[in-house]
Order: sequence, then structure tokens, then C-alpha cells
Amino acid sequence: MSKVYFSTARMAEFLRLYVPTRSSNGPRILAVMQPAISDSRFNDTYRPWTYQQQNWLIACTVTPIDVRVRFGRTVRGRRQKLGVSQEEFADICGLDRTYMGGIERGERNLSLVNIEKIALGFQITLAELFRGV
Repeated sequence: MSKVYFSTARMAEFLRLYVPTRSSNGPRILAVMQPAISDSRFNDTYRPWTYQQQNWLIACTVTPIDVRVRFGRTVRGRRQKLGVSQEEFADICGLDRTYMGGIERGERNLSLVNIEKIALGFQITLAELFRGV
């Protein structure tokens, strides 16, 4: 988890560039506005009734996406490239189809044995499987 400070204009640019809008599993962002220390870099707004510069600082905390979600997205992408359904791929790996769905959604915490079964289902090494994560 990292804390980053932005001015109001820079915060809007950060949100536009780095936060996925379609994904509910994207990074979680906590933004808090607070008065800033007098700094000429953050003078980007004015109070309309006094024409004085108003300094605000936005503290933004970004947490990375969970490793289970990233692994699930990798598995789903590789499976779709093969053109195989979840049920067929689960049969290839020797796993239950509902368990495979939970893996792809990032809901399951896999053991090394099951990760190896998935790698063997793709006919790749464990290192190759984790390159996409």
C-alpha cells in the first residue's frame, strides 16, 4: 500500500490514467482532501469571493490488486486463448468446474498441488504460468 499526494488537477489526471473504470476488482483508492502547506506547485484553484489562491492537497492511498484475482485473470486469459470452456479445462486439470470458476474469479486460495495441475493442463511450467501474474 502506498500513499501519494496530488493537487486537485493532478488527482483527476491520475484517476483517468491509472484506475480501470470497468473492473470492480481494480485498485482501491481512498482520497482525502485537506488544506495543503503553502507550496507554489499546488496553486491551481481560487476562492471566487476573495480571489485568493486556495491550496488543497489530496492524499490518495492505493492498494494493489489481490494476487488471487491476478492469478485468476491469467488463468482465464490462457484458457480463452485455447478456446476451451471452464468445464472442459477443469476436466483436463482434474478439478471440479465450480472450483475452476472460483479460481478465475479470484475467490479461491489455491494450493501448490492445484497450481501444478493447472500448469500441466496448459502444458507449461510453473514459471511460465506465473509470468502473467
